[in-house]
Amino acid sequence: LVEIVREEDLLPSDFRPSLLKWKSLFDNVDGGRASQRERQRLEVTEEKSFTYGEVEFVSFCEILRSAKPRKGEVFYDLGSGTGKAVVAAYLLEGFRECHGVELLDGLYALSDKILGTLNNDQRLWKSPSHDPSKICHVHHEDMLKHPWWEVADVVYTSSICFESSLYRSLGEKFRLMKKGARVITLKMDNIRDLTLISQKSYKMSWGRCTVYVLERR
Repeated sequence: LVEIVREEDLLPSDFRPSLLKWKSLFDNVDGGRASQRERQRLEVTEEKSFTYGEVEFVSFCEILRSAKPRKGEVFYDLGSGTGKAVVAAYLLEGFRECHGVELLDGLYALSDKILGTLNNDQRLWKSPSHDPSKICHVHHEDMLKHPWWEVADVVYTSSICFESSLYRSLGEKFRLMKKGARVITLKMDNIRDLTLISQKSYKMSWGRCTVYVLERR
């Protein structure tokens, strides 16, 4: 017999309610389709930097822990899509603020709608004292122009398909972050002034992928 392991069984028991809340927000959301429509509309289907992928809740829980977040820090997801990582960070850790930056209209609109649902249903909140309207924010901007590097303590970016020119520019922004800030990234090209503190393979929506956690020196 093959034992079927449920996703929630892989989590510490105190995180399982968070997974169920996250699923209720995202189970019927098709970010991949929304991304494809936007790329077709903008005629950028061949640009690798717009390739869409999503985090898996259980894996992302482990990924966040590898960055050793501390209570009161600020989290950013660069290229936040439908907001899955932003909401997961809100539900899982004690971040003071959780931000996403998304350029594509359709994905931003979806994430804004999902945050609206979260804000209006207290049953989905991390706790009654954690009002998501004061913690979770998604910005409809270019990740190279929104000044996340001025405030972020932990940054996640699903960078595996980013073009070299974009990632070089992003690497320069990483260098502007405060000392001790951490970057969670899926590639290591053109990284300076950051120290590797963790490297491990995790499950993502498209398969397994190596995730690097770097610290600003």
